[in-house]
Amino acid sequence: MPPQRRTPCDRYDLRSKAPVDREISQVLDAFLKAARISKARRVKKPEARTHTFTARIQLHFVRNSEKRKEKEEEDTCSSSESDPDPSCDSEMEVDDAKTFTLKHYPNNRRRLNMPDRLLVVHIETQEKVPLDAIIDAKYMPSDEDAEFQCRVDRWQDPATEDADPNLNWLDLYKNLDPEKRVFSRFFRHIRESHYNGWTDDHVFDSLGWLFNGFSSDEEISFEEHTYLPLTKVRLGKCDDGIYFHNYIVKRKYDETAGRYSFGFPLAVCICKPRIGQRGIARSEITPLLLQANLGYEYNPNREQYPAYLLSQRDWNFRFVKATMSRQEVERLRAKETLSGKMQIQRTRAFNIHHRAERKEFVRAVTGLLRFFEDRPEAAYPMYTSQWFSRVDETEDEAKEQTKEKKPEKQKTEEKKKDPRTNRGTCIVQ
Repeated sequence: MPPQRRTPCDRYDLRSKAPVDREISQVLDAFLKAARISKARRVKKPEARTHTFTARIQLHFVRNSEKRKEKEEEDTCSSSESDPDPSCDSEMEVDDAKTFTLKHYPNNRRRLNMPDRLLVVHIETQEKVPLDAIIDAKYMPSDEDAEFQCRVDRWQDPATEDADPNLNWLDLYKNLDPEKRVFSRFFRHIRESHYNGWTDDHVFDSLGWLFNGFSSDEEISFEEHTYLPLTKVRLGKCDDGIYFHNYIVKRKYDETAGRYSFGFPLAVCICKPRIGQRGIARSEITPLLLQANLGYEYNPNREQYPAYLLSQRDWNFRFVKATMSRQEVERLRAKETLSGKMQIQRTRAFNIHHRAERKEFVRAVTGLLRFFEDRPEAAYPMYTSQWFSRVDETEDEAKEQTKEKKPEKQKTEEKKKDPRTNRGTCIVQ
């Protein structure tokens, strides 16, 4: 008996009380063909891309904030606006080997011997690296993690965020969960899709309220107002160095001093208004460099010196890690060279305007803080900073300006009195 000829319907072993129409087989053929093509053309995750550039950092030390403002105003008047940002909102620029010149005016209130200097940093940057290249995956919380889930729930409120913009905000605020009202300004900006200069402060305030505990035990927390100096002995002493508004540090309440003690700056939080290499050079390089240099000051025998940033631009956050070898830090510190190489890794952007992305951002920050607890830098000695009040600072600066105008004879007589004896000091524990 000759073999029976197979029809297209036989290929799918279809069963029906009536004969299967040929069109059904044709539809199945087309569907499976499209599925095979889609599988063959599956797009891989984008690989990290690398680009290089050079930053020339000019450091001019000033005695007080007034001198710094004068210098910055001079720079603003003389700066050229002929080099605008690129039209596309991209962190990647194809032009390698660019050079960017930056100027900073660190405070040197004690008038130490700190001559001006020019630092040359050769930078190799990797964009869109996986998060586990910066934070070890073992520190990342799972969805079942109670602490993580509690933070996610607190930092979102769909009823408020998705409410009609025409509704009265006070009515929405009254209906907001009392435990979430601390984030009300953040929710309001999300609802209005409105971002301005004040939003930066609200976002970092939200991170502090979300992640900082209220116990007297040691903890890694978000803090405000710090100066990063070039030498370890000046860390936490008044306001010597370069100012940063937000940073991450280990803190502990010192019952003897009646105030908090702080440790080594584990990360700096910055706002990066400009994009691309220019934005990285202007906003990210200096805090990374200062962290690596302070790490060397504490322990000059390590092979590598890492530094970390939480870099914000509008609603987008990136996690940034820089690494410098001991040899490169030493070359940067040496008067004969004053140059070194730095490798930087930057993750993709986490857009916290979207709740799903905000959840992943909270997961990443939770993992980052847990990772910081095990860093060697978290065990470095802590200091208790006793800051001057702004009134005292203004009075001291006024006295200095008045002293400069007095005759030499009167200056000699006043040398017997030390107007600085009542100033605050920094106690290193």
